[in-house]
Amino acid sequence: MPRVSIDNPENITQLHITRNGGPKLKGTMQLTNFTNLSDFRVMHQGITALDMDMSNKQYHKFRADHNEITGSLPDISSQSIMHAFNVPNNSFTGDAPAPPATNNFKFYDVSDNPLTNPSAPDFSSSPQMRGIFLHNSNFTGTCPNVDNCSFLEDLQLDRNSFTGGMPSIDNNTQLKWFDTASNNLTGEIVSVSNNTNMLEMWCNQNDLSGSIPDLANNTSMHTFSCFSNKITGWAGNGLPASMKKLIVNNNNLTSQTVENLLGALEAAGATNGYVNVAANSAMTSAAIGYKNDLVNRGWSVYY
Repeated sequence: MPRVSIDNPENITQLHITRNGGPKLKGTMQLTNFTNLSDFRVMHQGITALDMDMSNKQYHKFRADHNEITGSLPDISSQSIMHAFNVPNNSFTGDAPAPPATNNFKFYDVSDNPLTNPSAPDFSSSPQMRGIFLHNSNFTGTCPNVDNCSFLEDLQLDRNSFTGGMPSIDNNTQLKWFDTASNNLTGEIVSVSNNTNMLEMWCNQNDLSGSIPDLANNTSMHTFSCFSNKITGWAGNGLPASMKKLIVNNNNLTSQTVENLLGALEAAGATNGYVNVAANSAMTSAAIGYKNDLVNRGWSVYY
């Protein structure tokens, strides 16, 4: 088993250990004596425990991705200079820590951990957030409120047990990636008309109803997925030419809605994509015609 021993740990300000082949570090990592450590990155190792005390030091970055760390997540609320807290793909339990209430904090990632029925953290006092990653970590209750996070680019909430409605993203005009798939969300799909930078939106496998939102303003969007819900209509008239994946199968879409969606894809001039409208109402003859045109443009069409 590899072992690392560092003399004079109080003089160390940065500690980076990332696996690039070879054996992994395993066991407990002692950080208590690294009193001036501000940049910690130990990734893709086999660390099972961290012996540390965050109360007596300030971290700029704290990354422990892809290890085997157990126990509770540390309290980071007093970290005044922290820029990023990333601990995905471990075995942490307990609740999710509150983010620091500062303008420095930008990235929060506790995804892919077996947390113990955690509630969504409050990001209202962390206005400079760029990425929030909570996916696949047993979150319950309502989705986090991100109204104050006007610079947010990536919001990943999928594969949890969130209830209630989708989070409003009207103020998140920089948002590019938005995933609320595989939860227990109800109500309608939120408007994305203000999110002109959106690239991907996933809200499939919930209990959503109403209509697919208007996507005409989302001129960079390449993926929209809302399959396996209870969607009945479409609130738009056109789709962006950037669209490459339109996945709306297993809903309650009317025949006219299916026809309109395929016609909009055809009219947009989009090429070489994937569209799935299966398990909705029957295809009209016009929809069949649009489907054939799309196939001739390199689309895979499932109906």
